[in-house]
Amino acid sequence: MNANRGDKALGSTKRLKNAKKALRPSGTLLLLGLFLIGFALRLPGLLFNGMGDLDEIHLVYGCSVRELGIAKGFGFDYGLFSYALYGIAVALAERLPRYWWAPYKLMEVSFEVAALLALYVLLPARRRYLALIMYWLNPWFILHGAWQGFWEGPHTLFALIGILCLGRVPQVKISWALAGIAVMASAMFKPQGLLFFVIPLCIYLGLQFVLDGRLLLLWFTTGLLSLLGLATMLLTAGGGDVLAIPRNYLTVAESWPNLCNDCINIWRPVTRILQVVLGQTGLPTYMLQLPAPLHDSLDLLALSAVLALVVLFCLRIPSGAGQRRPDSEGQHGLPPHFSVFLVLAFSSLMIPQLGTRAHMNHAYAGLVLLIPFAAASRRILAPWGAMVGIHFYSHLAAYQLGRSIVLPQLYLDYPPAQSLISQIQAALAAQTYDPLLEFQAGVNQFLAHYLPSEPLVSVLSAVQFICLVLIAREMFGVTAQAMPGAILASGLGRQADP
Repeated sequence: MNANRGDKALGSTKRLKNAKKALRPSGTLLLLGLFLIGFALRLPGLLFNGMGDLDEIHLVYGCSVRELGIAKGFGFDYGLFSYALYGIAVALAERLPRYWWAPYKLMEVSFEVAALLALYVLLPARRRYLALIMYWLNPWFILHGAWQGFWEGPHTLFALIGILCLGRVPQVKISWALAGIAVMASAMFKPQGLLFFVIPLCIYLGLQFVLDGRLLLLWFTTGLLSLLGLATMLLTAGGGDVLAIPRNYLTVAESWPNLCNDCINIWRPVTRILQVVLGQTGLPTYMLQLPAPLHDSLDLLALSAVLALVVLFCLRIPSGAGQRRPDSEGQHGLPPHFSVFLVLAFSSLMIPQLGTRAHMNHAYAGLVLLIPFAAASRRILAPWGAMVGIHFYSHLAAYQLGRSIVLPQLYLDYPPAQSLISQIQAALAAQTYDPLLEFQAGVNQFLAHYLPSEPLVSVLSAVQFICLVLIAREMFGVTAQAMPGAILASGLGRQADP
């Protein structure tokens, strides 16, 4: 009888394995179908102009690189690697003047594809489809880059690559050095990479060194400085300034001068309250005028709060995190990729939500990095979904489907841009009727009429702050345990795969 039961159990196991094998092709086709749907939803966005920053990106940054070269054309606001790509985008735009923004948008979509692949690899096999659903098919992430033209994919991607280096490269020193290179590359695309990723990781690894004497910071900074040194050498070899990259980072505050630069965070309702108190109602949030001492005090308050939260969060990560071997008591800390994932997700979420001077698009990276945590915890999923929904509405109300124009509105007199502008004007002169512009203008008019901005967006920003508190509370609880628990077992990388 026992032998019969064993044969039946063995037969059931074989049938189950055969059934799984039979389902794999259909599962692969389903994933491919979801990918193609997401790509098809992004592709039409390349035909339409985006938000106003595209003028400066192309006519100032890209045309400067196109005419002067990267060493002398590199300036402020965006990072060195972004400038290099903007120069290429302008070169391609000159071949396609009617759709001069399309090469730039295609680059952004390409980075989003790579970010999707990184998320897919980081999630375990049974949850990888969630990368497609929560990121690739997410309406806000579709709208953000392909349609409105925001440049968030590159620095987000390289943060994910840094995590992959720690999860996939077995040699500890090499993995941390590669992570340093990847995270520094993130900062070479946008200064948010420095603020959201480089500085918080240095804080975390510095605490590891102070508390436990671990030298992971040494290998991490070796990677950072290697890329920074190489980029500086290339700039100086082309006639650029040896301090061009540090100066680029120091000019960030000039690009973000206001308490709320049309932000979607707690400082938006605070700005509205201050406008009422100071008699400045009816103005956009970025036009709030504050006495310098008050503005500086609020900046300092926000900075102190963010630094305190990041330090406290890093201290909550179990001792020994980032090490593959057991500690002195035989207990493992978190796997390195998971501890770093925690730090990067937390910091990139909290900094643009609690810090002053943020823009509407700055929450992108944090909400992307939070996807694996939201996929594994319903307590994170609900507020994450609410925050994504708030950003989708706010972006749609503010920017609709981009601008229904072809000729740029700004920097038309900038000397390096004259060649591109002339070609755009010639393309417009040759065209008598443009149904795409008519369609975009009609949709934008509809959205502007039926999607109110204020005071609704300020109220939603306050609601988002509540969501932020709920997520922070849950993430602090995650780090308080040794973490073989639900989230680690459910996702994030090779170690968690069954």
